[in-house]
This record gives sequence, C-alpha cells and structure tokens, in this order.
Amino acid sequence: MTQDGSNNQQNHLEFVEVIPVVRKYDWGKRENTALTKIYSRNLGLLNEDNEEPYAELWYGSHVSNPSAVKYTNKTGKVDTSVTLDDIIINKFKGVYKKKLPFLLKILSISKPLSLQVHPDVNLAKELNLKYPEIYPDDNHKPEIAIALTEFEAFCGFQTTSSIISNINEYPEIHDLFGYDRVDNSEPVKDQNFEIRRELFVNTLLFKQNNGDLNKQEQLLTKLIDRLKSTKFEERTIIENLILRLNEHYPLDIGILSPLLLNYYKLKPGDAIFIGPGTIHSYISGECIECMANSDNVIRCGLTPKHKDINTLIKAVNFQENCCEIICNMNDSFVPSSLSNHIHDYSIKCVNEYHIKTIDIDEYYTNNCKDGNDDVLELNTHSYSPTLLITISLSGSNNCNESNGNSSYHVYLNNKKIDLFPGKSLLIDSEVNIKFPKPLEDKQNKHIVALVSIPN
Repeated sequence: MTQDGSNNQQNHLEFVEVIPVVRKYDWGKRENTALTKIYSRNLGLLNEDNEEPYAELWYGSHVSNPSAVKYTNKTGKVDTSVTLDDIIINKFKGVYKKKLPFLLKILSISKPLSLQVHPDVNLAKELNLKYPEIYPDDNHKPEIAIALTEFEAFCGFQTTSSIISNINEYPEIHDLFGYDRVDNSEPVKDQNFEIRRELFVNTLLFKQNNGDLNKQEQLLTKLIDRLKSTKFEERTIIENLILRLNEHYPLDIGILSPLLLNYYKLKPGDAIFIGPGTIHSYISGECIECMANSDNVIRCGLTPKHKDINTLIKAVNFQENCCEIICNMNDSFVPSSLSNHIHDYSIKCVNEYHIKTIDIDEYYTNNCKDGNDDVLELNTHSYSPTLLITISLSGSNNCNESNGNSSYHVYLNNKKIDLFPGKSLLIDSEVNIKFPKPLEDKQNKHIVALVSIPN
C-alpha cells in the first residue's frame, strides 16, 4: 500500500482525506475557541486569528459546496480537483457505486438560526423545479444534531393546552394570534391540531392580513417593554427566551416561538432528530450535524433571509413530538448504545445515514484491566463507505498535523494515520480500523464519529 491509502496491486484507494468547506454566516461564532475555527486552523483553512463568524464546516458532496479530496495521484502530486462522489464511484473497490447520500457538518452557533422547516421528498422536488435559486436540490433533509457543548434548540410544538396557557399570560399580543377568533375552550380535544395551526398561522400572516403594517411592531413593543420592566429573577424561562430572541431579531414575529414550541437544553452527547416538516431553530452551542444530502430550508422568522411563509405553512407538521430526543434529560447522558464506548444514534426512518460516536478512552478504561490489552478495532461497513471524523482529542482541541503535534493515530489496514480535531477520512467498505490505547492524560478526550450508509 502507498502512503496515500492506495493499493497498487489492485489499483484502488482504501481511504482519502476529506477537506471541508467553511461557511461564514452571521450567526456563527467569532471567538477563536469556536470548534469551527479550531478545526479550520488545524486543517490549514484558517491561517491567522480573525473575527469573522465561522458558522459551519461541510463534509460532503452537496452540489453547492462539495468538499475537496486530498490524496496523491499517479504523478505524485496531491489532487484536490476530484469529489467524494468521484472517489466512491471510480476509486473505491466496494460494491456501493452511488453518490454520497449524506452531508455532515460541524456547527458553532452564537445566535439563533432561522425558524424553519425542511420539505419532504415530494415538496422538495416541486420547490426545486419551480424555484431552483432558493431550493437548490430536490431532496429532503432529515437531520440529527449531536451536542458537542451545551446546546439549546426549539423543536416541535407544545401541546395545545400549554400553548393556550402561555398566550393567556400576555393579553397585549392576543391580536397577533387572532386569539378572540379561535375556539380555545377545549384545547385538550384538539386532536386534529386545528387550534394550534390557526394560532401559528395567524401570527405568520398578521402583517399580510392587517391593513396597518406597523401594528405587529407596536404590539410586540408593548410586550418587550413590559418584560424589560420586570426584574430578571421574576421572569419566567419563556420571558427570558423572548427577550434573548428580540436582542438578535428585534420585533421579528419569531420571538414568540417560546410560547408555541418546545425548548430543549442538551448536554454534550445528547441528540435531537428533526424530520420533514418539523418546525425548529437552533439557539446556541456547538454540534455535529448529519443529514440527507440537501440544503433545502423553508424559513418564516428569526432571519434577514428570504421568508417563504406560504410554503412553510404548507410544509409544517403540527403534531406534537414530531422530533426525537435521544437523551436522559434528568441525569447524565444514557444513549442507546452498543456498548459503553459506542453510542449509536440510529434513526429507523432514515435511509441515508447511520451515525455512531466512539469514546476511545471509555473503551480502554473499561476493557483493559488485569493485564487485558485487547485493541479496539472494527471493520467498516461491508456495503458502503464510511466517513470518519475526529471531534475531540484534547482539552484545547488544538493539534496541527503540519506542526507535528498530532496527539493520536489510527491504523487503517495496518497503515498508521495521524488524527487531530476536524480531520476526516472517507474509508472504503471492509477496511479494518484499529484504535490504539491513547497515552494516559486526563486532559485528553479521544472521540471519533463514524457515518455509514444503511443497507
């Protein structure tokens, strides 16, 4: 085998390094401690500290921002002109010869993302055909976000009873909900979600249906002024969330989200799955996010970007619990797991990806006792390629391979490969991966994520 993961005898590659695309949005973190900046710096994508917002790193082959692929071609030079799809179809020996169906991202969030939903497959095809400049592909976007730090999100609707109870506390904004026109006398009987739908739609269409274009801002100003006049310790969680949202998006209708939507605060390792039509907004924190290979987003608030309210109303799912939370909210993280060290985030309704995280330290802590030194190893999927990304190696996350500071390595079919935070490899099917025991250092944490394609 050559130094780039190729096997000359069989003339194929067994793995390549994936170089992500950096996305800079206003909601991204500007601090140099942001994971997106640390990973970019480690990968040579950030040469010096700056105050730009590094929001996302994309690892994948989406048509709008495909990752580069780093490997040595026949001339001995590093070739970054090919795509991951080229590698899978033409360079890997595995039986899977299709385009990569998933997209993986690292997100560093300093202020709330837009209030949004993602279309299902049928709507995605329709939108892409009619408005390709807004909806760039014809795919759905079921996604899972795994918290890497404390992570906040709105996701899915509260019960109708809770929504009615919340709105009752704020009479100054009843007009925004069309509250007097809604039959809310028996919210527990809202089995078809008609009350919930009407309240939500009334807020989104208030400006469109009201002759006074300033009325929305006037009503929201009354609410904000009252909340600001209340002492911090006397405010509810909902009220503090409304004020936080208003700081970033003044008098945007989306600041009323805490009255309607579930609010979650996740710990590292907790995850949230969001299916088609699920209303949501990530508020703060950092996560690893995996999704079907799509960038279709339908927005209705908390954003200066295009809002497609009528399409969102058509797409949104008004059921309760239309998101899945993988965590134990009352205790330490207890995920569905294959063992103590492998956390399995399998979602049965998703055909494009299957993501797991491996805590290498946890394995050796629990399995290497009484002279037992069994090496942690596994084989990649027998059917499809696997994407490996290093998400945590040290307390600082800073270790640049180019400076010789890589603190860990793995063996791919017995070839030693250095790893550092942010480094990612696309590995062919049926490749053996050995994870050696890390050096004992309480400051270090050795965790990788593996994404494969279900059969």
